[in-house]
Amino acid sequence: MISNPTAIRKFTKSHESSSQRSSRDSDSTPRLWHRAQVTQAQVFALNNTTSMLQRQLDRLRRRKPQAPPGASVPFQIRRSSTWLKFQVGDGRVITTGEPIEPTNIDTDITITAGVEFYWIYLAITTTTAAVTSSASTPAWAISLVPIGWVDTLTNEADEVSTIYQFIHDNVYIPCTL
Repeated sequence: MISNPTAIRKFTKSHESSSQRSSRDSDSTPRLWHRAQVTQAQVFALNNTTSMLQRQLDRLRRRKPQAPPGASVPFQIRRSSTWLKFQVGDGRVITTGEPIEPTNIDTDITITAGVEFYWIYLAITTTTAAVTSSASTPAWAISLVPIGWVDTLTNEADEVSTIYQFIHDNVYIPCTL
């Protein structure tokens, strides 16, 4: 008497092949090899497609978010009417108190030609902030925040100025000035 019956495994049927079989027969050896090659090509194509989509997804994840159309970068230095006139866009300065609206925003800053480092910076006090500029390097302190500089020396003959921007966001100073 058997107390523990075990299930009988079902074996897959082996396909009989012969050189005498017709090549039109779905189980013929050449037909099976062809099916295997087609399946392998499909797997290869799907693998390539998946890899390509994964790379695109990785690029999108690493890409910096773009500003909406019409939005400007805070404190963006931009050219005005000539190659020696510039303006600084709007931005906010936040110290330990309330946010400060800087003065001299969107007013023309006229720069002299032939200066390699014409500094544009924020002069900040506890209650005010002003966009300031200077052809000489200021004595940097916590109350002077560089926005960037303009180079009018390198391409002076072509009347081309180059802007080097430091700040791309609002300014936060978490200490007392």
